[in-house]
Amino acid sequence: MKIERLENSGFSFRDVYNLVQKAFSERLSNGMRFGLSLMTEGEMIASIPGAVTLVACEDGRLLGTASIETEKTDSKGVHYAYLSTVAVLPETSGRGIGRKLLEEAILLSREAGCNYVESDTAIQAESSVRMHLKAGFKIAEITHFKDRNYLSYVFRLQLVPDPYWDDDKAVEADLEANRREWLSKFNPDYTPTRKYLRSEKRRKIRYAVKEWFKSRWDRISGKKRRMTIDDIHAVSVDILRDIDAFCRKNDIRYTIAFGTLIGAVRNKGFIPWDDDIDIMMLREDYERFRSSYTSDKYIFLDCRNNDDVYISFGRVADTGRTEMLSAIPWHGKSLRTGIFIDIFPLDSVPDDIEEYKSLYSIANTYYYQQCNIRKTRGSFNGKQDFRTFRYRFLHPRLIKRDPNWFAQNLEKMLMMLSRPEFGHVAQLCCPDTLETYFPKRIFEDITYLEFEGMKVPAPREYEYTLRCIYGDYMSLPPAKYQKPAVFKYADFFWR
Repeated sequence: MKIERLENSGFSFRDVYNLVQKAFSERLSNGMRFGLSLMTEGEMIASIPGAVTLVACEDGRLLGTASIETEKTDSKGVHYAYLSTVAVLPETSGRGIGRKLLEEAILLSREAGCNYVESDTAIQAESSVRMHLKAGFKIAEITHFKDRNYLSYVFRLQLVPDPYWDDDKAVEADLEANRREWLSKFNPDYTPTRKYLRSEKRRKIRYAVKEWFKSRWDRISGKKRRMTIDDIHAVSVDILRDIDAFCRKNDIRYTIAFGTLIGAVRNKGFIPWDDDIDIMMLREDYERFRSSYTSDKYIFLDCRNNDDVYISFGRVADTGRTEMLSAIPWHGKSLRTGIFIDIFPLDSVPDDIEEYKSLYSIANTYYYQQCNIRKTRGSFNGKQDFRTFRYRFLHPRLIKRDPNWFAQNLEKMLMMLSRPEFGHVAQLCCPDTLETYFPKRIFEDITYLEFEGMKVPAPREYEYTLRCIYGDYMSLPPAKYQKPAVFKYADFFWR
């Protein structure tokens, strides 16, 4: 099968017209009216002046077609392309013909210097909707064509940065929810058939099983090489060096924390089974860091600078050399990250311990609700796969909720309740322990400890902070706990 322009293919516009009529015949029989499918051949030619018509053919037979207009300008004066038609013969569906036509149309748009590609398709055409989403399109809006009796997703694929558009404007692509909501709104008698609901359930199960086997095959075949704990330590130290150099240059205060601080005190480096590096910053330093951090190798992410991030604190992550597969992901599939360093902001909290406990209780509720939603979005990586299946199929309400909403609202609440006159700070963006409650002065007076060959800042009263959290921090835990915790639910791979 080959993709070529209509004028080079030996087919006529009449052949394309007949194919479009045949491709849309089933939908027309259901009362839906598509503009191109209702036109005469002459009207179709006149409706797309200057459009490039692509055809997919094999052994002298026309299998599919796509029309792309690459010389359009929107109301802002931005040059864009409009994909007006993608049609494939019904008997050839499932062969990837539509996807190849779509990819070729996008390539033509790039060559024409378009800023973005726009397309639309009926909500009922689920295979077309999924094809657009897999190609990277975002749903810009949902439109009701009253004169044609159908609802349509308007898709947009950004090819170059555009000041008038960002992905925050995209509509959440919940296909079944949108289908039910909009069809019931414009057709009160609509109810999904039992047959349709069964097919949707089977489709979800097939997709989950396919994802599970693919993750297994990637590891068995050696396509992805799993990182050892030593590999994780080496990349983590490299990220820490980058953060340390940036903070020193910009006079931003930070201190190492939690297991990283214990390792610096006890081992002058990593605890042998520790799997990450944790650092803390007072809120004012954290805000300066998150707004100004730049690096050639790493990226800073939190729930405020990317709506596909599910956590309230920040992470500086590697995106070039390593990759993470997790049963409890911290971001969506639009991002691909690997090794990271946690950066926890310290917020001012009430000096009254009971008021602090009340605040902690609220923060803890937000945090664990967010964690439960994240479990429904995990990868099948051989770690807690049964729990991932269980959460996906037995908790439909959690699947539809947005963990970023919980993360953003937790952080907004903490910043709103913070007062400069408070004398205590606490780490509540990841509130898994009540004991991170300290006098603010501790983090304003620092010392330097050795950690993996570098000098890193730590609270001068680090012994007090460690005793508050861990008690006797110099004693080793039982042998069964001397294992990397992250390997219980995630794996890291070299790319």
